[in-house]
Amino acid sequence: GPYLNETMNGMEMGGMTLVVLVIATLLDDGRYGPLLFAVSFLGPLVRLEAAGYLAVSAAGILLLSRSTKAAAAVGGGALASLAVQTVTRLIVFDAWLPNSIAAKRWPPYTSRSLTDRLSASVEAVLETLVLLGPTLMFALAAVAIMHLRSKRARGSRTRATTDEQARPTPAVAFMLCYVLGVVAFNTLIGKNWGYRGRMELSAAAPFLLLVVGVVMTRRAPARAVLATATVVLVASTAAMSMLTLQWTNI
Repeated sequence: GPYLNETMNGMEMGGMTLVVLVIATLLDDGRYGPLLFAVSFLGPLVRLEAAGYLAVSAAGILLLSRSTKAAAAVGGGALASLAVQTVTRLIVFDAWLPNSIAAKRWPPYTSRSLTDRLSASVEAVLETLVLLGPTLMFALAAVAIMHLRSKRARGSRTRATTDEQARPTPAVAFMLCYVLGVVAFNTLIGKNWGYRGRMELSAAAPFLLLVVGVVMTRRAPARAVLATATVVLVASTAAMSMLTLQWTNI
């Protein structure tokens, strides 16, 4: 699938996806301590822009879930990683930005006109749809399967609705804001110069889990939902690679 494609090309979006899934799992378990901080610290080491994704996600956790401890662990880990990298780069190379980013100040990465910029953003939106569209279909299929399996177990039980239950959990808030951050950033920078959907790839897994978890439980996905959705993710990414993504890079 696309993750195999990415890994065989020596690229890092598979690793970034793993970091995101571990963070979501720790949040789902209510583990907001040093381990969550450490995993969040790894994000910008894999992809520098992940510092922004995780900072936005931390803000979402704080605003939507009102969990200061979880937000501090995610945001603090990401920003601490960014600070350590920047200081180290200044000391060793006397540069604020890595070469891979500095190089994008010139063509073909820069656009010559506003029309070119808008066209590149439209391409980025199409790439996002190509990636997340099939993922949504498989997520809804997983929801339907799990709904049928759990229908008999629910019986006539009812749950009281409170403000705390209605509020998104930290895991849900994290995944929602991570996906939105990835989509917004890549729409802003425009079409990437790799294969379709590469820059948005780390958003596919949390998007699938978000859909399954919110629809099935209206809370952070339980372990059974996480396990089932992970299996479906493997199937969906395999289908995506055959139907939409380019194999010429392998």
